This record gives sequence, structure tokens and C-alpha cells, in this order.
Amino acid sequence: MNFNFSSISKDEALALIGGRESDDESALMDTLEALVFPLRDFFLRSQVQIPLFRSRIARLNSIHQAALALSLIEDDEVDVKMDAISIPAGVSIFQANLELLRNSEHQKSQLKLQMAQTMNPKVIADLAQQLCSVELDYFREFLKINESLEPSSLQIKSSEFPDSGNLIHLLNQNADESLEILSKEKSRIKLIVKRMDLK
Repeated sequence: MNFNFSSISKDEALALIGGRESDDESALMDTLEALVFPLRDFFLRSQVQIPLFRSRIARLNSIHQAALALSLIEDDEVDVKMDAISIPAGVSIFQANLELLRNSEHQKSQLKLQMAQTMNPKVIADLAQQLCSVELDYFREFLKINESLEPSSLQIKSSEFPDSGNLIHLLNQNADESLEILSKEKSRIKLIVKRMDLK
């Protein structure tokens, strides 16, 4: 079923969220929250996987439009703009990756903290979209920092995320072991970039 959200009717909105004409506002809010909660929980518990996030963001935006049509929520927005990740020039590959990883993880944790405090589908969608933007910034900066690093020759899956805590520990020690992890991460990122046709 395709909906034109600029003129969505009450019947269309009810169909979109699985509500009934006889439901009162309280029942509709329960239905709305039952739809939003697992989507928010997915974002909070998952590493950022952009295609999976984007499909759920689209679902939240449709839920948001239905909720507006049913006057269940107000059209709230949140300013979630994060500063671009910037790495100082002239630092070692260990220090550059350490700063990148710390900054990226901090931004993601801040966005998820905001997300945990709301059930508004539009706000959650905006925060999830910003998580994707932070991840894309991380990809671009990582590939720039590690341009001279050879990707791993191993078969790496896009879902094989490095243990960020362990990697931060190794980078702090300038450990050569971290280069092997970075090499695997480069393979993972290049695979994702290729699949998404990112420039």
C-alpha cells in the first residue's frame, strides 16, 4: 500500500500503524509505542549498519506521519548536528586511528543517549540518520588515515566489527598488533563502500 503523506487520511494512518477505528487515543498510543519501541531498541543495541538502519528509519518516518494524522504527537524535531571528525596532521598512524575511534565512539554514544530518552518516532529517526552520518564520516576519515595500509587478505564480512575497546587499548600502546586489526577494518569498510557505491 502506497501513501501520500502530504494528504494522509485517518483511515490510511490507522492502517499504517495497525489501529482500529474504535480505538481511543490511549489505545492508539499503546499501538504506536509498541511499533516504535523495537525499532528504537534495535538502534540502541546494534552497531551502525547503514542499509539496515536506513530501512528502519524509513519505517519510523511513516509511523511518524501516521501519528501526526491521528494527532497522537506533535511534529517535534531535534538538532542532532554533530561536528565533523577531524584528525590533527603529523601524528602517528596509531595516534590518528586512536583519535578517530574515540571521537566516533563518543559521538555515537551521545546520539544513543538522546535516543534512549524519547519515544517520538521522528526524533528517533533523525538521531538514527545522524548515526549513519557519523559512520560515513568515520569511513572516509579511516580510509584517508590508513591509505598506505594494505587491506587484509582474509575474507572479512561487513558485519565483522572490531572490538573497539581492545583496539583503543592496543593503539594507546602503539602495538603492532593493532595494525592487523586496522587492516581487517580497512577490508570491511572498503567492502561496505563498494556495496553502497559510496564515493
